[in-house]
Amino acid sequence: MIRDENLGVRFQRKVRMFSYMADFYCPSKKLVIQIASNETDSVLVMDNTMIKEDIKTIRIPYNYILKNANEILNEIKRYLNI
Repeated sequence: MIRDENLGVRFQRKVRMFSYMADFYCPSKKLVIQIASNETDSVLVMDNTMIKEDIKTIRIPYNYILKNANEILNEIKRYLNI
């Protein structure tokens, strides 16, 4: 789903950012996509760190991905202004 031909930008997979691991990162758009299993305090700290660095984060619940792939793709496109 997250491929150059779908979105027109390149995402890197499993990128270390500060003391966190981002599931997907698009450097040109400063966008992180996290596949989230649940919300924890460390998630909130990570989000705050990304906000301070002017990096947007989209969190997608794991169980939501397979059922709603097109909707997720549209949300990512909205963040990328495509």
